[in-house]
Amino acid sequence: MALTTGLYRTVLAQQAVSLLAQNGVSTGLLWALVPSSVVNKKGRVRGVKIDPQVGANADVFAATRISASRFTYVGTPVGPSAEICSLRSDYPTPVLDVRTAPTGLTVTLGARAGSTGLFAQKTGTAQLPEPSFVLPEVIPSREEEWLTLAPSEGMVIYQDTAGIASDPRRFTLSILHDEIDTTPPAPMPPQPIPGTMITCLANGFPVNLAGALDGWLSYSDFWDLYYAVRSANAVVGLNQVAITRIPGSLPPRFDVLIDLAANGDWTLHFEFVSPINPYFSIDIGTTRWRWSEVEQTRGLRSICATFLSHHMSRLDSLVFTVSP
Repeated sequence: MALTTGLYRTVLAQQAVSLLAQNGVSTGLLWALVPSSVVNKKGRVRGVKIDPQVGANADVFAATRISASRFTYVGTPVGPSAEICSLRSDYPTPVLDVRTAPTGLTVTLGARAGSTGLFAQKTGTAQLPEPSFVLPEVIPSREEEWLTLAPSEGMVIYQDTAGIASDPRRFTLSILHDEIDTTPPAPMPPQPIPGTMITCLANGFPVNLAGALDGWLSYSDFWDLYYAVRSANAVVGLNQVAITRIPGSLPPRFDVLIDLAANGDWTLHFEFVSPINPYFSIDIGTTRWRWSEVEQTRGLRSICATFLSHHMSRLDSLVFTVSP
């Protein structure tokens, strides 16, 4: 699981609707790209937001659209840079390079990733246009929907349909983006982590992790979860990972407790309506985890959900206890 190393927002100055359509290659609003020299990092666009404003009282009924497309490129960007706001002062300099002109680049446009229509307006009518999203800012549990950009890749925001002459419409464009560290993890050794012992109870009975296979050890999902516990323990330090069925719950409901040695518990509540359709919410009211601990346990939490979705009918409790 990749580690998020920073979260950023870029907001452009107020933009005017263009009379002519833009092509995203030589004309557009914003080019966000990962330099070809970057190693072991990628940029991700979490959302693109349009905040419209009324510039003058006039009839405008043009069906104008703002789109986002992927692109690849060669060359070195030398166009004007957009100002990037780091959402925390201790984040590193962002890997994503945001430009307002593609000067120095030869852009090859790819598929459209999202779009939104700009509002129309009528003379004498109060205008309170709502914000719209070229790419919606989806919640973190759906991060697979974020646009991920590798070195020599980028995303362009452009007006791909025409406006009108002396178009009075204005808008502000902003993007929310992060970056991830894609350094390959070191191979997990088959032997236990030195100085650490992990024991397991399944439905109240001990599971001999070092001995012969039993009903639980015959499942590859079990080993995926066991190694996820070991991996998380090596990074953040665990006391316990416990999956417990809530008695009598229909549809099945489970609590998944992850207890960090340093910063206490985080309990996730899972509810299933079918083996392939889990719904869950996360209670973080009492957690004292740092941001890095949230990110570094994302893989463990995901594998817990997968394990539950495959074995809910045979599971009452599964407890991994970590001892130094």
